[in-house]
Amino acid sequence: MKVILICLRIDNDELKTTDKNEWIKFIRRHRGNVKSIEQFNWEIPENKLQKALEYSYDELYKFKLEEEKKGGNKKMLKRKSKSESNSDRF
Repeated sequence: MKVILICLRIDNDELKTTDKNEWIKFIRRHRGNVKSIEQFNWEIPENKLQKALEYSYDELYKFKLEEEKKGGNKKMLKRKSKSESNSDRF
């Protein structure tokens, strides 16, 4: 079975989770003067979740890009800056 790993970074504070409620709480905690927001979601096998949580946001993002290059996912992934994300509210 596969799970969706949510990877979010707000002003160098990272969250890696599969729980949408935890994701929402993290966002609410960071309301206010936010300088940067970066997020990507990655569908991974459930048996690899524990290992994935040991890595940093940047390492996971690199692994995801490498997987896409190998043809694991045909979608193009684009990281958004805060200014690009303002129109895409959570």
